[in-house]
Amino acid sequence: SGSIDAITSASSRAGGEEFSKPIFDDVRNEFNVGLTHLMGKSLLTVNGIYSTEKDYTSNTLAGTFQQYFAENNTSLQIGFVKSWDEIYPKTKSWTKKKNVFTLSANFSQILSKNFIFQILGSYSKNAGLLADVYEQVTLNDGTVTDPVHPDTRIRKSSAVKLKFRISSSSSIETGYRYYWDSWNIKSNTVNITYMKYISKHTIMSLGLRNYAQTRAFFFKPTYTADDLYKSVDIKLDSGHSTEYQIGFTILGGDRQHSLPFLDDDRMEYDFDINFYSRHSTTPYWYNGKNGLFATNINLGFRYRLR
Repeated sequence: SGSIDAITSASSRAGGEEFSKPIFDDVRNEFNVGLTHLMGKSLLTVNGIYSTEKDYTSNTLAGTFQQYFAENNTSLQIGFVKSWDEIYPKTKSWTKKKNVFTLSANFSQILSKNFIFQILGSYSKNAGLLADVYEQVTLNDGTVTDPVHPDTRIRKSSAVKLKFRISSSSSIETGYRYYWDSWNIKSNTVNITYMKYISKHTIMSLGLRNYAQTRAFFFKPTYTADDLYKSVDIKLDSGHSTEYQIGFTILGGDRQHSLPFLDDDRMEYDFDINFYSRHSTTPYWYNGKNGLFATNINLGFRYRLR
């Protein structure tokens, strides 16, 4: 919950005869070992995660403790994440470290059979190499150099969510999040999601998310060699984004023999499509464009073992 806005990029494709074959920019391998222990009205979860990429390794320890009160109508969850990362870009001959420690809290209260209220907060300290060294900064004199960011960043956020039932077949979730950090970035995020049973086995969801942020104190459209910090990372520039989401969930079961793939009540099918647009004040260093428009389609299924 302490992150800024999500920015993604698609994998490139080869030219010529191989044009139809995607070339993946990166492949991540991840291993996860977890333990969950139920103690009365308390739930403790601990996870150890190791992941590796062609230029990055990460060791992460994460845990949450959740306590229920007032006949399970109230809950408090406290979590932590500690990661030890090593970065070794293919274009460089060095290895540098990055450490992240995050604390989070989530308070939930059932106000009635129709309303659920949540308060969330997080604190994160990032230290080490915090710049993407694959990006390149062009100075006023035409020379090119690596980006340089401060080596410490404190990130904080607070949020509220409200979920309420409109009818026996529909509900709305609304939320607001405020973020601020030691690099002087501040952001506001507002989201709303509408969910409805359009049949006994089909759930439709419609979502809207709007995000806006200010600029980091050291981010500038142009730099000179005398500037202490230099960056072309548009996630540190002022800007805004909007995301629209449409989703469908199809539930199996209830002896739907005419549709064999829906006959099993342990089966669930999901389809989501997101339309994302982003605008930054400064053009992106790689292609000179201020805007990004993307469509993301997800297809999946779940099978519940019992």
